[in-house]
Amino acid sequence: MNNQQTSSDVTISGAGLVGSLLALALDRYGFTVTLIDQRDWFEELPQSDGRASAIAGDCWQMLNVLGLTSFLKGQKIHGMRVDEAVLDHEKTKFSLQFDDQGETSALLGIMVENHQLRKTLNQALKQSRQIKFAAKNKITSFQSLGGEVTCKLSRREDLTTRLLVSAEGKGSKLKELAGIKTQSSDYAQAGIVCTVSHEQPHEGLAYQWFLPNGPFALLPLQGTQEQPNRSSIVWSEQRDLAAAIMMVDDQEFSSQMQRRFGDVLGKLQIEGGRWSFPLSASIADSFAKDRLVLVGDSAHSIHPLAGQGLNLGVRDVATLTEVLVDARKLGLDFGSDLILANYEGARRFDSSMALGLMDGLNNLFSNSHPPARLLTSIGLPVVNRLESLKAFLVGKAGGQSSNQPKLLKGEEI
Repeated sequence: MNNQQTSSDVTISGAGLVGSLLALALDRYGFTVTLIDQRDWFEELPQSDGRASAIAGDCWQMLNVLGLTSFLKGQKIHGMRVDEAVLDHEKTKFSLQFDDQGETSALLGIMVENHQLRKTLNQALKQSRQIKFAAKNKITSFQSLGGEVTCKLSRREDLTTRLLVSAEGKGSKLKELAGIKTQSSDYAQAGIVCTVSHEQPHEGLAYQWFLPNGPFALLPLQGTQEQPNRSSIVWSEQRDLAAAIMMVDDQEFSSQMQRRFGDVLGKLQIEGGRWSFPLSASIADSFAKDRLVLVGDSAHSIHPLAGQGLNLGVRDVATLTEVLVDARKLGLDFGSDLILANYEGARRFDSSMALGLMDGLNNLFSNSHPPARLLTSIGLPVVNRLESLKAFLVGKAGGQSSNQPKLLKGEEI
């Protein structure tokens, strides 16, 4: 990977998972790319921060096209159990079940620990001679004029690019500089993430309990030689209570997990550290403006209850890459408003639907009012008996669509 800074076809601000994946995809199709980040991802060895992602079937196909899946240690999700719950409630019956059904099973997702995905992306980036990396740097201002963007950096000389991409996350500075507003919803919840071991094997099953204060998910991970039974916890709580829970010792923390999950897999034990972050949802008023385009959490963020956040970002990458490649094949200006409108048109509907669905589910299920609890207790068993509806829901989660970008179909552009 080249560290010298020169003009590029595309400059990406933010070398997180989505930004790095976009750099690799564009590099594959001949674009010159500059990747900028305030951190140096190559000096820092990827460490677990408790997060793991359920990569949907279509997104996994894209990772496979880019040559990344052979390096990832993933745990296939063979089924999912969903139920409403209360504290200390013994789980002996499941209200909603999605099970392995051959061809559809991959669509339930493949669990990958984020630090493993980060390590794989780093290795791929280092092998590229065309991606330039400006580490420990940031764009302080930019100006779009004619057919290019001039960016001022905090360190080193200015750079020019034909297209600027913000992959900076929710607090995107470039979005702010461009005057793009964001519609946000604060859930007054915090997400707690950690890795746990348990006595019984998970057998590839994911569990989602809807508690009055927020959803509690246990997602299967690949085991290790030392600990074959491992899972990822994504636990949503009211913010004040989450802060108190984060302060207790590991024994009490494990006890609180057990109260919420029950004894389905036997005793739960925290493995390593635990992390907490505030939960909110947002969507930008525009995904593109004056040669700036937004991807990932810069454009949209959703509640993590269904693990779709990273998948939305991967689909952004697939769509943007195809739009840019097709434009260049036709000899068009790939950074123009006309071309970027194709990206926004394709991604806004999917992002808005995901945000609305996750927002609605969280508000409905994370509710202690008796009418809402009655509605969910009646509704989940009804959905469970409608196999065609369950197949539809699984397909939507896996990204099934007739007009998908080629990368999401496992095809080259």
